[in-house]
Amino acid sequence: MIPFGRYQTFLAALYFANFITNSFLCYNYSYLLILPQYKCLNQTTNMYESCENEYICQTLNQQQRGKLWFVNYQDMLSMDNWIDRLQMHCSEGYLIGLFGSMEFFGTSIAALIFPPLADTYGRKYFSYVSMWLTVLVMLILLIFRNNHIYYVALTLNGVCIGLKQFIFYTHIMEFMGHKTSFVSGLFFFVDGAVFTVSPLILYFITRNTQIFVYIGLTLSVVTIFISHTYLKIPESIKFNLIKNNYQELNEDIRNIMSFNNTPEDIQKKVMIELQTYEDQQILTKQNEIALKYQQEDEGLLQQKIIISQKQHQNKSLLGTLLSTKYAVYNMILISVGWITATFIFFLLDFFVKYLPGNIYINQLVASLSMFGYLISDPVAAISNNKISLLASFIASLVAVLVMTGVHNLNQYMFAIIFLIYFQPSFCLQVMEFAISFVDYALCWLLNQQNYIINQYPCML
Repeated sequence: MIPFGRYQTFLAALYFANFITNSFLCYNYSYLLILPQYKCLNQTTNMYESCENEYICQTLNQQQRGKLWFVNYQDMLSMDNWIDRLQMHCSEGYLIGLFGSMEFFGTSIAALIFPPLADTYGRKYFSYVSMWLTVLVMLILLIFRNNHIYYVALTLNGVCIGLKQFIFYTHIMEFMGHKTSFVSGLFFFVDGAVFTVSPLILYFITRNTQIFVYIGLTLSVVTIFISHTYLKIPESIKFNLIKNNYQELNEDIRNIMSFNNTPEDIQKKVMIELQTYEDQQILTKQNEIALKYQQEDEGLLQQKIIISQKQHQNKSLLGTLLSTKYAVYNMILISVGWITATFIFFLLDFFVKYLPGNIYINQLVASLSMFGYLISDPVAAISNNKISLLASFIASLVAVLVMTGVHNLNQYMFAIIFLIYFQPSFCLQVMEFAISFVDYALCWLLNQQNYIINQYPCML
């Protein structure tokens, strides 16, 4: 019932800025970790010629840089990135791969630990932690020049991403009301635009990839300043309702409506509805206490406890999965689909540097997939999940067969085919599988609340 206004608009903008701070790192590993182009001294002709890093590492050594070899920064594929910054020209492949792996590790840890804590202690503080921790990560990446310290920093970066994906996202979306779908789609569009902006920055402005760290640090400082002064992010509305923190809830809602200059009559209506809800909750709690005393007097409390324990045992997630028709099958299908879509995403993120053609063009064209987020909702409205997913898998399969089997493709044609491979798979699959997962979770929740599962029109 809280009217959508400028407070929600600024809050959404704050969220966009806060989230893409980490995206400038995790979406640009291809640039951060690509090997540069080298020139080695041909001692016969006494001229520098193009060479590979294997020749430098096996025949020469890194200490002879400047005498027998150097990085050819005149080449558009040579960047002043982490390979050069950390002197990893001759490092093993797994050491370079650890940069991305440690980030995944941090995200996994955050996914397991922090969401349950946020449900217990509130979301606001975890949202602030994600901002401050990002500043620490960016400062470490700017100050130090050691790959082991970078591994620690990127693990923390993964934790930041986990906090923002699993807590900050749901926290901010609570305030969007009927605009939730629009803001969510716009967020994925803005986040995907990082793929578009990054190659343009490197191609036209600077090939020093530390620019992404500076951008992340700047955005983090700005979001922290705004969130502590101008907006002051409130606690989760749902959390305060569940915990019966009505005084804080009333104050937060009044501040939001005051910020939006909401008319007095609408403010009164909202607060009356909230007071009515609070009174109902208090009355319900009082009735539960009265019923408990009544059951104690009648000697039925022990029996109720036994029944409650049995119901709780039957409501376990594993029990629900095994007892609900097709639940395990659908969960496996959703998991496989999600893994497939995620693999496609990180194929672009990590391995675009190994694909034929020009790395800038490949990523720039593939980044146009961000428009898929804007059209996925209208497409879903005129189609259905089965058709959308089937079409996306077929389009991806055809595109990958062409990329694999047809050689000597024009670099622009290759980039377009790569876009066909990337866009329908990632955009449609992520959106559809996310919907499927939410639908399953809702079915499970209703079952937990003693609803008959078949009364809800589950896609399962």
